[in-house]
Amino acid sequence: MKTIGVLGAQGRIGTTTQALQITGCLKEFGYDAAYMEMGNQKYVDELNNVYKNLEQREGALVCNDILVYKSEHILEVNRKEFDYVVKDYGHFEGKSPLLTSFLEQDIKIIVGGVKANEVDYLEAVLEHSINHSWCKDVKFLFSFVAPEEQQNIKNQMLQYQVDTYFANYAPTPFEFNKSMEDIYSCLLAE
Repeated sequence: MKTIGVLGAQGRIGTTTQALQITGCLKEFGYDAAYMEMGNQKYVDELNNVYKNLEQREGALVCNDILVYKSEHILEVNRKEFDYVVKDYGHFEGKSPLLTSFLEQDIKIIVGGVKANEVDYLEAVLEHSINHSWCKDVKFLFSFVAPEEQQNIKNQMLQYQVDTYFANYAPTPFEFNKSMEDIYSCLLAE
């Protein structure tokens, strides 16, 4: 089993949507994949509260054929024979124990933004990672960047340019946006 960690530079940046989209992409590619909420964002609880008729299967909620687990089921998930487990770590909180877990994943993706009120959060992640030298094998995914601005953002990412990607609009987390296939293929390559 391979694991993919997805961590937001801040809250409300699209981390959960990207983690679910990656899970959907893996399923589209024919892999047996599951989503796991690792942070304290309570998305799975709210999902269960809002959608009363969700199927439950072996400790997971099933949404559009995606198995959605809470972190309390991690031992069960580790015993299953998934090809991939996509772990949603919520947002960056410095020296949180979740950061250590994120860094242990096979593929690590940080979701960030480029608006004026978002840049400081990404800079804090980069500063922390450079000071602790853990950013060398992390990939960066930006949401809501106009195509004409993407090269400028890549240039600003300096040594991380080659590992910087841009997400297309995905209004529904559980419906895979097929226009992201090429981007996710690059993100998932090791």
